[in-house]
Amino acid sequence: MTAQVAQMPREQIDSLRRQFDLLDTDEDGHISPVHLTNVLRSIDLHITDTEMDEVMAKTDVDGDGIITFEDFVEAFRTSRREELAKADHERQANLRQTFQIFDRRNFGTISPKDIWNVLRSLGKNIPLEDIEDIVAEIDQDGDSRISYSEFVQCVFADDE
Repeated sequence: MTAQVAQMPREQIDSLRRQFDLLDTDEDGHISPVHLTNVLRSIDLHITDTEMDEVMAKTDVDGDGIITFEDFVEAFRTSRREELAKADHERQANLRQTFQIFDRRNFGTISPKDIWNVLRSLGKNIPLEDIEDIVAEIDQDGDSRISYSEFVQCVFADDE
């Protein structure tokens, strides 16, 4: 077992081992492109040779033409990292869009009045003084405005 595999939680290794074993039907410890194509076609996943080449390029990490358990795990880890990076990118984009709802003039900060205007447009009648108090709690640099970094910290304050 490689060091990378050893660092993973035991349950995850066991789950990946079961998945690998389902594909390694001849139990020889590796999966060849022909073998994988046959397994996929047997479950009605009709894969072209080009698609199989792409799968092998992503999964056969060491490039020896077969997928070992270590290759399988590394491909999973790479895929997981890509998924996490994509999710993080989407989260950042959503945060930026939400910030922009309040920062309509693109100043890079949100004033109490900006929040008050948005809330008022949504039919909420909250006194400006109350919003100023909330902004004062979030504002870390004392400028009576919420910067993007302060906004992000506020959004994730409960996660800490």
